[in-house]
Amino acid sequence: MSKKEKVPSNAPSPDITEYKQAEEALKESEEKFKTIVDNIYDVVFQLSPLGIIRYVSPKVEELYGYKPEDLIGKHLKKTTPASELPKVLKALKSVSSGKIIKSLEINQLDATGKIFLMEINVTPVRKDGKIIAVQGVMRDITERKRIEGALRESERRYRLLAENAEDVIWTVDMNMRPTYMSPSITRLLGYSVEEAMAKPMEAVYTPASFETAMKVLAEELAI
Repeated sequence: MSKKEKVPSNAPSPDITEYKQAEEALKESEEKFKTIVDNIYDVVFQLSPLGIIRYVSPKVEELYGYKPEDLIGKHLKKTTPASELPKVLKALKSVSSGKIIKSLEINQLDATGKIFLMEINVTPVRKDGKIIAVQGVMRDITERKRIEGALRESERRYRLLAENAEDVIWTVDMNMRPTYMSPSITRLLGYSVEEAMAKPMEAVYTPASFETAMKVLAEELAI
């Protein structure tokens, strides 16, 4: 009678081995996700379709003074000014129906009640074909908007000055092609702004004026 081969009693079964491998892979994946989330400057969040905060990354404490545990389980209105709620709830409803929202600008409150302008990107989270949550990333754009506003105001003042100056004010690129010409060009030289912009600088100005301009440009580039 042949003897059957015995399997050592301490040998792991194939099912247990595969389970452990899957568990280790999941753990590694979660650790990678946590490392990324913890080190990006933006705040990562997840909400239920009803607006309950399910997850918020630890960066929220550094940037806005909230501990994650103080927000998880709370409704999004905790960090949203009352005036912004209709916009936020409309966006939540839209994403919960399957849409993706990019670059939504909304005001949010930090832990002290100070308002920050945020840019938010949100996508739906699906499981078994159903949307079970929404998740996204939000970034503080308060300073960016302040700088953009200051730049627009500076440009407005420059244009106001240029359009009312007696002399011709112009700018050129590095190839001496006009990039701006003040309206006074019409009064002084008879060209429309469009005509002057279409001509090379040497065709618009006298040889002496063009030579002076080139000399000044060369001096500026040498600094």
